Formats: sequence, C-alpha cells, structure tokens
Amino acid sequence: MRTQLRALFAELVQALGDESDALIRGDADRVAALAAHKNDLLQRLAPLATRGAADIPLDLAQQARELNDRNALLQILKLANGSLQKKK
Repeated sequence: MRTQLRALFAELVQALGDESDALIRGDADRVAALAAHKNDLLQRLAPLATRGAADIPLDLAQQARELNDRNALLQILKLANGSLQKKK
C-alpha cells in the first residue's frame, strides 16, 4: 500500500505542476482536463490514505499542498484579470 500511495501522490504532484503551467499560460481547456484527472486521483487516494495514514509520503503530501495553494492563487489572479481563456 505504501508504494501505491507514493505513486498516486507523485502523480498528483505532477498533475498539480501541469496545472500550474496551464494556469500561467492561461489555457482553460488544459486546466479543466487536469481538474478531472486530479479528481480521479483524489478519489483513488482517499480510501488508501484513510486506511494507512502513517504510510502517507509526507514529502509528496507537502509538495501537493504547496502546489495546490499556489494554483489557487494563480487561478484567482487569472480570473480577476479575465485572462483564463478557452482555446478557440
């Protein structure tokens, strides 16, 4: 279970990093696609994390938290500036 948790958290960190890039580029389509992927990852992570909280990789959990916080700020800035656009 520890290996599976680590792999899922690593994938979540990657998705959050990709989301940061998409937010910086203003690519709303990519942000939306990544939101669906993140939701899937979180749905798979939740039952594993609650059963083995001691097995959660704290380094990756911290990275995920920091990236998520950063992305929230980026999203607020993009929405406030009206610069998050769908590709035509």
